[in-house]
Amino acid sequence: MKGLKRFVLLVAVVLPMSIILAACGGESKAFWGDVTMTGTVTYIDSLVIMKHVYGELQLSAEALARADVDGDGFITSTDAYLVKLYVDGKVDSLDPNNFNIVWGDVNGDGKVDEADRTTLQEFLNGSGVAINKTNARVHIGGADRDLGGEDSTILARYLSDSYAWLEVNTLPFFIANNWVGDVNCDGVVDADDVAYLTAFHAGTQTLSLQSICNAGVKIGGAWQFMTPEFLAGYIESL
Repeated sequence: MKGLKRFVLLVAVVLPMSIILAACGGESKAFWGDVTMTGTVTYIDSLVIMKHVYGELQLSAEALARADVDGDGFITSTDAYLVKLYVDGKVDSLDPNNFNIVWGDVNGDGKVDEADRTTLQEFLNGSGVAINKTNARVHIGGADRDLGGEDSTILARYLSDSYAWLEVNTLPFFIANNWVGDVNCDGVVDADDVAYLTAFHAGTQTLSLQSICNAGVKIGGAWQFMTPEFLAGYIESL
């Protein structure tokens, strides 16, 4: 069915992730998403998952098991996005058993159609109608924000066949910029990014998935977020 997330087995027999985690020594559900094995799920885990998606690193067997938080058998930006939402407090758990994501199925009826776009628009207009917010978050590029007009626009384009499908790892994230240092995702690397990064390190600014990738650097063999001082020096060197 159009719009339903694709579930494809990579091998003939796939063991449940809970069994794989137990075999790797990660028996607690708290380990879902913790691909860096620190005991805590952070934006760095989201960054590392994206670097795996980009092919810039290869996750270990245990990390791969922990990374597939949507339980579809693939490691994609969807998983990184869900980790980010968990860190932001917008999803309560990263247990794959809790996810049944159908991107664009705003009203939760199992299909994606004009009724979903209408329901989303009513929600955005403040009607108080109940929606599935995870399914509705089809736009992940740009500055971090809650549900908004971008989601409604993308859903409308999908329904008009401008987009082939709505799985989040095919959306504007991959057409948006992926420039090192462009933390606010405005297309340039400048002092505004330093200010944005400063606010993030001060705990007053969250990051979008795009921002997470743009702020990540590999230092001493480990992926981490650049400091404002590091970014300021990088800008001076441009």
